[in-house]
Amino acid sequence: MKKETVTVFPIVLCRQLAMAFGFGFCLAGPALAVCTPSGSKLTTDNTLYYCGNPGQYDEVEINTTQNMSLTPLTGYGMYNQGGTLNKVTVNTTGSQSDALMQRSSNNLTIGDDLTIVTTGYSADGLNLAVTGASNLVVGDRANITTTSGVAVRANLSNQTGNGGKNVITLGENATIVTQANGENTSQGLGYGIYAGNRTMETEGMPQVSSAEVTVGNGSVIQTAGNSAHAVYANKTGEIYLGNTTITTTGSTAHGLAAEDGEVWSGSTLNCLLGNASCIKQSFEGGKIHLAGDTTITVDSSKGSYAIFSSGTGSSIASEKADGTSVAGVYNVTGDIVAKKEGQIVLNANGASQFTGNLVSDNAGSLVQLAYDNTSRVTGNATASDSGIVKQTYSGDAVGTGNLNATTGGQVQLTMSERSSLSGNMVTDATGSISGNFSGNARYTGSTDASAGGSISLNLANTAT
Repeated sequence: MKKETVTVFPIVLCRQLAMAFGFGFCLAGPALAVCTPSGSKLTTDNTLYYCGNPGQYDEVEINTTQNMSLTPLTGYGMYNQGGTLNKVTVNTTGSQSDALMQRSSNNLTIGDDLTIVTTGYSADGLNLAVTGASNLVVGDRANITTTSGVAVRANLSNQTGNGGKNVITLGENATIVTQANGENTSQGLGYGIYAGNRTMETEGMPQVSSAEVTVGNGSVIQTAGNSAHAVYANKTGEIYLGNTTITTTGSTAHGLAAEDGEVWSGSTLNCLLGNASCIKQSFEGGKIHLAGDTTITVDSSKGSYAIFSSGTGSSIASEKADGTSVAGVYNVTGDIVAKKEGQIVLNANGASQFTGNLVSDNAGSLVQLAYDNTSRVTGNATASDSGIVKQTYSGDAVGTGNLNATTGGQVQLTMSERSSLSGNMVTDATGSISGNFSGNARYTGSTDASAGGSISLNLANTAT
């Protein structure tokens, strides 16, 4: 088939003419895009923006090698894309060449089996930018791999139209893999699922509670970099998870992380110099909602936490999107830590397993876990600096870890039915531990409040 070059036209006309040739070109400035239809499949070597009506094809394949550029538009797989696409495959190799970048307010639906591979520096998989308020829906079995960027990224929005939020919804059985170290200062790098905002924002101050990501059942999320949290909600961003399996292998790379923080709006230089033109705003923490079963594996020896909540408003909880409390099967290898008023509230049932410590540090921080059925808990629970740990055992749940309360920390224990605890209880001069036992609940450990703190256990007649 003869190839013809379409010279520079307004982009809409350019795309229409390109597709009219059946084997089309679209030239916008010096950037040449080849849009090649073949039966029910469309292939292009530049941003899909140049190809007219891609939704008519059963399959779209995008392969770009250029670094990201806005003038001319190059590098991105999809840019400000709207409408409905079916099966999509995107491969990008350029620097900052996201597979999907939505900088304005667009509604886009992508069908099942989305496949994304990005290998360039700071090249994200799915990225809804602060300058838009977009709604992205992706079908089942999405597979997203990034070498440097964030895999799934909903930034807070500074727009009021189209709901005023950036919202990403992934279907079931998604696979998310990232390789880079995590960073959230001027670039976003390395995270698996992300809702929130970087610290240095050059495109205007965002609104609170304006970023959401929902991931369906059966997802697998893996990160390899240091500080590369698998699921990261910050600065009022919210993430909703179904049944999920999470693995991190880097240092200080948390499985689930919710944090508060600041956004600095202005040029990077002005903000670094502390100039008055740089506006700084504090945001409360992000929230992660766990609606299903959750498996988390991290390397505690590297300073990574399985679950971490830090800052006012930060929370990680067993609940549905509407706030209804639920229970799930948890298999957690790694510590569960709340700091600086962070909240963690989990309801575990079935054969849940917790291998790791519980830590609540600082006033207003809470780690609250309820164990039912045949749950097993092997780590220690420590409340310090006025933090609170609450543990509730029921059914045949078994705990073997110690309870420690120091510097005004409180550990509150409730045990019922046939549950048992064998760890020791220790306080310092200001810590306190309280326990209520009922039914056939058993406690077989020792208590030590000799430093001056308090241990108060209300043992039922059948408890020992």
